[in-house]
Amino acid sequence: MKRLLSLLCLLFLWGCNPSFLDVKNNKSQLVPSTLTDFEMLLNKYPVMNTSTGNGLGIASSDEIAVDDNIWLALKKLQDKNAYVWSKDLFEGEDVPDWNNPYQTVLYANLVLDGLQKLKGKEQDESTRLKLEGYALFFRAKSFFTLAMHFAAPWGDTDNETFGIPLRLDYDPTLISKRATVTQTYAQIERDLLQALDQLPKQVPVLYLPGRACAMIMLARLYLVKSDFEKALTYAGMALNEGYSLLDYNSIKPGASYTFPASGIGNKEFLLFENANQVEYFSKTKLTVPTSFVDMFDGNDLRKSYFFTKVGNLYQYKGSYLGSASLFTGIALDEAYLIKAECLVRLGKVNDGLKALGELLKYRYKPGTAPEYKDMTQEKALELVLLERRKELYLRGHRWYDLRRLNREDHLKTDLKRTVNGIEYLLPARDRRYTFPVPDEVVIKSDVLQFER
Repeated sequence: MKRLLSLLCLLFLWGCNPSFLDVKNNKSQLVPSTLTDFEMLLNKYPVMNTSTGNGLGIASSDEIAVDDNIWLALKKLQDKNAYVWSKDLFEGEDVPDWNNPYQTVLYANLVLDGLQKLKGKEQDESTRLKLEGYALFFRAKSFFTLAMHFAAPWGDTDNETFGIPLRLDYDPTLISKRATVTQTYAQIERDLLQALDQLPKQVPVLYLPGRACAMIMLARLYLVKSDFEKALTYAGMALNEGYSLLDYNSIKPGASYTFPASGIGNKEFLLFENANQVEYFSKTKLTVPTSFVDMFDGNDLRKSYFFTKVGNLYQYKGSYLGSASLFTGIALDEAYLIKAECLVRLGKVNDGLKALGELLKYRYKPGTAPEYKDMTQEKALELVLLERRKELYLRGHRWYDLRRLNREDHLKTDLKRTVNGIEYLLPARDRRYTFPVPDEVVIKSDVLQFER
């Protein structure tokens, strides 16, 4: 135990360094060696599940509004810059959206390396395989989050070389370099497919992933790649794992936040994770655009469960974490939305609308959920994407969706904000949809900078 605690302290120091990918340390010291050691590392939820990225992507999306006076008073430059899509995003600051996911990768790699050394030795092989599945999943999810922000979008052939560094060894002395976008997605896919074979169906706590989590992550990955057949397959598999949706009619909203703390009691909640904190991610500083709230029907319970009106402004109270922390984990509703979108895109419009209806009946007042059918494929897709935007509000998906939908001319979106009297624009397919790598990482590694 003393050895493991010392190791955790060392790992913490690595993760706090803004360029920890290239820190020089002796990897032979303080290495865990037992299944119990590795299980303790995977259960370290402040590293594996907390502040795991996505913050600046949410800040850069069109989901939020920040008052001019609040924006002017912000202390962190990257929080200000993300909101107005500045080319120099970080200005030399430490970057949690980069550091934290790679710290998770570091822990996962340490576990994977140690578990590989235990292979074939006398021990509980089923436990070893399960722990390996957990580690592979956490590495894949971290790589995915990093790719959605620091790699060029899938399909951007002009920038194919700008994937992310794929750290597959826990040795922090290795020099980092970028993989290609194709290599990045292939590694995420490999990790998830292997994890799926080894993860348990049920898990003891919401901080650990089960099989359904890997299925939904695979569906999410294939959706970003526009591989709708595979995305549909894995979304359907997740829906057959025995979980069910939360009926919004069955809950009594809390006074400050609608949903129970940490997902406890929310039966569609599959994996705990929250976004990195940005200065204006608080109930009093972050406001919801009125135009977005107006998209919700009066019988749609999400309107009152997600938002509360204070004066003339709307504030958000609908995080599945039951707090001001923004939920970026995994829940079953995402599988319904992926299934609906893929069916519509594959020409099975009424089947897609039926899948959407299976979700909406748990979101509307009894007997009021709309029943959609016999729509054109174009109109059905617009509807499904709108419902996706509403359901997954402030869960990190909007930035991913803007990047993938901007590839399609009829779905692309140009973003615009006016801050302190100045108009800022982010056109579809702009290079600023890819974040720069922190300067210190570029200086101390072979990672090429993405010029915005």
